[in-house]
Amino acid sequence: MRLLIFLNTLVFLVRADSVIAQDSIPLNRNFVSPNGRYSIHLSERDATQYFIIKDNETGQVDDSICMPTVLLLLCWAADSHAVLTIEHIAGGSFARILFQHDKSWTAREYEPPGESRMNFSVTKLTMKSNQIYIKYVIRTLRDNGYPSGYQIYAFDVNLNTRERINEKWSSITEADFLREVGKNPHCP
Repeated sequence: MRLLIFLNTLVFLVRADSVIAQDSIPLNRNFVSPNGRYSIHLSERDATQYFIIKDNETGQVDDSICMPTVLLLLCWAADSHAVLTIEHIAGGSFARILFQHDKSWTAREYEPPGESRMNFSVTKLTMKSNQIYIKYVIRTLRDNGYPSGYQIYAFDVNLNTRERINEKWSSITEADFLREVGKNPHCP
């Protein structure tokens, strides 16, 4: 039984970490907003990576948002006032949205709620005019590191209020978890 748990854990970690080697976004790769007004790229300063967001009309640059991990995906919202990122973490990935507020940008992380130990990965994204749908696959862990359950957590983020809406939890089997964790989201 311990060998089976170890092998399942290894499969999860290999699938989650294989994305990094193949699909991480390099420094200085530029992404232009749908309306052409803004552009964003990663830059390194003092051994730390930062998002550089430029207003292409005014030339104003915002470099206040740190990028502490590996960037796997970056998508502009249709209105060009928000940027969705998927970022690598140990044992998975999480979503963060950068929002424009007046002339500056702020960031907010959207991880599954809860105090329990867990591994989680973003497996699906859908963008609408004022919402972003985010779907996570989750493996909850006991204190000894063994799995205690598997879930799907899905929700929308209202881009106007920045709040989660339509939150849904569902239990899944270990086999469903292993199928889901191999899915890599892409920009809709």
